[in-house]
Amino acid sequence: MHRLAALSLLFCATIATYAQTASSENTDAVVRRYIQWRGGAAFQALRSIHLSGNVMDGGLAGTKQVWLTRQGVYWERRQTGSITTVIAVQGDNKWRTNLSGQPIQLSENEAMHYERDAAVLFAGIFAGELAASVEGRPDEIFEGSSYNVFRVSFGDADTYDFLVTPKTGELRAIRTTVDRHSQLIVYAQWQPIAGVEQPFVKETRSSNQASQSSFSAQSILANEPLESALFQEPQNPIHLIFSDKSDWSGWIKFEFVDGKRIFVPAQVNGRNALLLLDSGAETTVLGRDVALGAGINCTGQIGVEGPEDRTPQRSAQASRSSLAKLQCQA
Repeated sequence: MHRLAALSLLFCATIATYAQTASSENTDAVVRRYIQWRGGAAFQALRSIHLSGNVMDGGLAGTKQVWLTRQGVYWERRQTGSITTVIAVQGDNKWRTNLSGQPIQLSENEAMHYERDAAVLFAGIFAGELAASVEGRPDEIFEGSSYNVFRVSFGDADTYDFLVTPKTGELRAIRTTVDRHSQLIVYAQWQPIAGVEQPFVKETRSSNQASQSSFSAQSILANEPLESALFQEPQNPIHLIFSDKSDWSGWIKFEFVDGKRIFVPAQVNGRNALLLLDSGAETTVLGRDVALGAGINCTGQIGVEGPEDRTPQRSAQASRSSLAKLQCQA
């Protein structure tokens, strides 16, 4: 068991500029130097990492645990205030929970990205695992210094460009392009854990303001066996109750506003309300007056993402709502 203190993860809003120059040496030499710097044989033998610590997400504090493996197994639990979310990717188990704790199946594409995120800092990608391949790229100037660059890809358009220091092989950054969205992940303060260099600081820069986050790890466990119970899909905590023996709400009269918005009559904790129907929403958003009138006790905050940024909103659980014959209770 190996523990690592004070690992921090900081998300910033902008991707740094860089310039390309001609490559100074062949790709094999650059990759070998990087593997040797990470720990050589110890790096090649690394199978899993278990990370736990504190997270600051959109200005909201919480805790986070992550399991990563060389084979692409990914597990994450994040708790912010009263909200806990889980992501699990292992074999046929590919799910996450929404802000209400309901399990949702991940698409094959979503699961694949988590698998790659897990595997990218292990040595298996250089042995062709997960169908990974490596190719050389021109050297780049980043923050005033020159770096060797090689690209890891997985047989599609997604790419992971590694920027490594020419003299030592130290990894400075990885530029990811996934589903045509780019981020720059910058690493610093590397320290050996179980003979393998691990970053104390990881900063992700993105043009998306909602991606700002920070993570401070209290420990890292290397090569620990995973608990199979972590990947068992939880039961749905939301209970649907019908007022008769039917299995649907019955017809509901609604208001059609501006030719595009559907408002339906409902009750929240017994108080009448008019709610906007949003089939893509994972949570119910209430106005302050409606929430207070329904006696809802807000216990924390969550970040609500808009088109350009994330806005902190109060959060609450265990409310009761009803639509015609249907009652929904957490």
